[in-house]
Amino acid sequence: MNTRNENQSYTHALQRFCDAVTQEATEVSIYTNNYYGVHAQVLETIYAVVKLFLGEKFFTALAYSYAKHYPSSQWDINLYGASFADFVAAQTQSDKALDADWQQAATLARIEYAISQAYYDDDKTDATTARWVHPIGPALDPKWVCDLQKQHPYLQTELNLKLNQAMAVWRADLKIQLSNRYLQR
Repeated sequence: MNTRNENQSYTHALQRFCDAVTQEATEVSIYTNNYYGVHAQVLETIYAVVKLFLGEKFFTALAYSYAKHYPSSQWDINLYGASFADFVAAQTQSDKALDADWQQAATLARIEYAISQAYYDDDKTDATTARWVHPIGPALDPKWVCDLQKQHPYLQTELNLKLNQAMAVWRADLKIQLSNRYLQR
């Protein structure tokens, strides 16, 4: 058998297996549960402050629901969850709409994802490109800035950070910066 046919056969088998996992086929349920669990754990790592904000029960339910409905499209698991903030914001339309401040949770999620992206930037790329986060709803509570710094110890924030304005997140060497203005070095 030639190499091209072997590669196509392997690719086809791998695709069938991935489809079985995401379609929750019973013969691969252990892999399906593992897939959802790993993706939910990644969300917990990236969105540690959102988890504090919403509480473990709400966050875990959201993380598993997100993992079920939003399969990974990246090879790097650290970049999973790009639309989690939108998913959180959409909870204003759910039966749990009155149970949390979903807009503030979504803003926190946008900030945390930008922090994660900046953290995992490839050193060979331009790591000084800022990602802008625009708050939705009311200004963030200053308590959450302290929690962001606790959960992401490599984060530095501007002293007079305005929590109702757009915030820039970028990497400067080994530190992640959070500021209302983007400063070129």
